[in-house]
Amino acid sequence: MQIAISAISDQNRNSAYAIAAVAGTVYCYSYALVYGPIMILTVYGLWFLPLALRPGIFKVAPGDLLIYSVPLLALASAFWSDHPDISLRFSIQLITTVALAAIAAHVVAPSNLSRGLLLGCFITAFQSFMEGSVHGEEGGDGALKGLFGSKNQLGLVAAIGITAAICHLSAYRTTLPVKVLYWVAVAIMAWILFLAQSVTSLISIAAALMALGAVSYLRRLPQAARAVFVPWAMVGIATLLIIAAISIPTAEIYELLGKDPTMSGRTDIWEVGYETSAANPVLGVGYQAFWVPGNVAAERLWEQFLIPDKTGFHFHNAFIQVLVELGLFGFLAFAFTIVLILFREGVALFLGKVPRRLLIYMPLTVFFVSRTTSEIDFYGQFGIGTFIVYFIAVQTARTLGGRVRTGARSVRRPRFGLRARAARLAAAEAGPVHAGASSHGASGSGGSSLRPKGPKLLGPRAKGPKLVGPADRSSKPLGPKHGLLGPRGKRTRPRGLRPASVPPGFGGDRTS
Repeated sequence: MQIAISAISDQNRNSAYAIAAVAGTVYCYSYALVYGPIMILTVYGLWFLPLALRPGIFKVAPGDLLIYSVPLLALASAFWSDHPDISLRFSIQLITTVALAAIAAHVVAPSNLSRGLLLGCFITAFQSFMEGSVHGEEGGDGALKGLFGSKNQLGLVAAIGITAAICHLSAYRTTLPVKVLYWVAVAIMAWILFLAQSVTSLISIAAALMALGAVSYLRRLPQAARAVFVPWAMVGIATLLIIAAISIPTAEIYELLGKDPTMSGRTDIWEVGYETSAANPVLGVGYQAFWVPGNVAAERLWEQFLIPDKTGFHFHNAFIQVLVELGLFGFLAFAFTIVLILFREGVALFLGKVPRRLLIYMPLTVFFVSRTTSEIDFYGQFGIGTFIVYFIAVQTARTLGGRVRTGARSVRRPRFGLRARAARLAAAEAGPVHAGASSHGASGSGGSSLRPKGPKLLGPRAKGPKLVGPADRSSKPLGPKHGLLGPRGKRTRPRGLRPASVPPGFGGDRTS
């Protein structure tokens, strides 16, 4: 049995492989600590296979290096780290995790991403539900922690699956039986999330659904209305968030939810993080060089929170974690990555037609950004959050970077200014070549043709549709679907040729 390369590496034809690969990535990353390194090696195999079959699918433009600023800075931190060997090893693992996400972004279509996340999260959460344990068995709070040994990790997996399912149903049309299966899966994962008692995951789902509703509403508005409404809406939302963060007492909110006002002791951890970052404000202590046995501050926190194995602990705040390990430079790089992704997604709201994939990307981005104040989902190696966020970052860089795919290569064209206007005028004037045009464009000695690439020229002996002119009155004029020339010899655009006014990339492919 032979399998076509396109069934693995072409995102327009590899739905089965892409869904299985994304689901396998979620499962393997989730249970890597349970089943061992074989799970990580499986993820490498899933994404290096399409790259090996078609090496040309993965390309990195110089402007895309901004996306990888945090992993590269983590690698550089080995030179000043308190534990260089640890920083070097873990930073290389982070770079490979980001590289796998970048390969997947060139192979997986947005619809297959959401379906793969749903499948992988459902299998992972359901297995933990069937085989996992409960905190109450050891005198805990009665929350389901699954095979992970952590209710927050189980809540994260279930929340991602719920968000991906609802976003997919909002973005793409499905049959009624498929919709029923999706909602059954959502109901089961919602019950698992309820048993996990993860408040952070519930807040993240609410934020993602609000982003989904906003994008769905804006897609229905005309472009002129969006151009006026979106900037003011962004300013208003940012202002409300700042006011809420300053004025609303977080402790009282947690008391209303029946939770510890100190957020399970996280405020104590944050205080230690601020003290450590003040001692190394610019470059930090090195990537993952704080939570190391022998570090006095880390030892004190492990003892306070009863963690004898001294593993699986962090500051429960992505910004504090980055500030401690990579200093001010890392903090700025991390914040810039988030702003860059949100900016590129916001730009898509101003296009003539807002692409459907934004209904997937924007809610997932908001989902993970809303968790940065309590978790570090997309900063560590071999994590689901790191894979998804950098997948979205690379996809938005490809589709909003001004590149136009032309067969086997990509070309860049200007979008603003006089050069952009000249390019649009040239594209509007350059129509299909007339029938009977001369082909005297080839050089005499070298034999290389100097005429531009385009539709094949039709000569007197060329096979093609019959051209109707003034001298032939016996035949009916051929319409646009039959040839290059329409009624009365007018030019018509061949099917599949993009008009010059359509923005490149983001809204034009059939996988959007």
